[in-house]
Amino acid sequence: MDRKIQGHGRDGPAYTRTISREKTKVKPGTETRACYIDSRRAGKQWVGHGSLDVPDHFGSCQTPFRDCIQSIQIRRILHELGFSLQYPRQEFSKADKKRQATWLEQELPEIKKKVQIDHGILMYQDEVSFKQAGSILRHWALKGIGCVVKTPPTRKSIKVMGAVTIGDHPKFHFRFVNWFNTKSFLTFLDQLISRYKDQKIHLIVDNATYHRGPEVQNWLKDKQERIELHYLPPYSPKLNAAEYVWKETRRKTTHNRFFETLSGLKQRLFKRFNRFQGNPGSLRSVLESFV
Repeated sequence: MDRKIQGHGRDGPAYTRTISREKTKVKPGTETRACYIDSRRAGKQWVGHGSLDVPDHFGSCQTPFRDCIQSIQIRRILHELGFSLQYPRQEFSKADKKRQATWLEQELPEIKKKVQIDHGILMYQDEVSFKQAGSILRHWALKGIGCVVKTPPTRKSIKVMGAVTIGDHPKFHFRFVNWFNTKSFLTFLDQLISRYKDQKIHLIVDNATYHRGPEVQNWLKDKQERIELHYLPPYSPKLNAAEYVWKETRRKTTHNRFFETLSGLKQRLFKRFNRFQGNPGSLRSVLESFV
């Protein structure tokens, strides 16, 4: 069965050739080179001179090759080019990178100065839902066998509000809630200011509507000396340290695990959060980029 491949001549012009299982012969001096595909082997084998076109999702790149290249060798070649097997990073399409850069370069340093002047404490706050169905992540398993992670047929989840400080000894605070709304948010803020009675809290939050509504602003008027809210740019979860705590929680608690009951999931989360509190050093490496 004939196949078509694309390549490049020595001097640059592109060409397309139809090749078969048999070795093709070319005249001396032509720009194309001899190659063949042996489909009898487990992997395709390319012999000769030409170029290896890296798939589009690896970016635009062409690699010279010669002698013999099998599909099993592609991984080694890509490693040599600086590629690695990665999950793509998701970014919000509405995120404003210029606004994010301004926040990092100008607004965040000003917030840290305020914290020093007030002898206060800087914290990042966020909310998260952990599904009872758990989460799946790639891991080691025997070839041809794999593994199965059971999942309950439910959409139930555990909702958590949390806040974390940064530094050598990060302090983590959390609260299980039934709903994410203004009432639950203000209750969590009361929990924080009762914990830090002698320090003013500078709390960095996202732009959820229940973080900045009229009821929240009225609540803050009477507590200006105790707490101040600072808002992240819209669609900027990567700038929130609390997001990385949730990521670490999933990695150690919910990935590839089965929770038969919602209470079982809540119990595991409670133990994990207690470990974060009892061993602050366990979050140091997770939050080191924010220090």
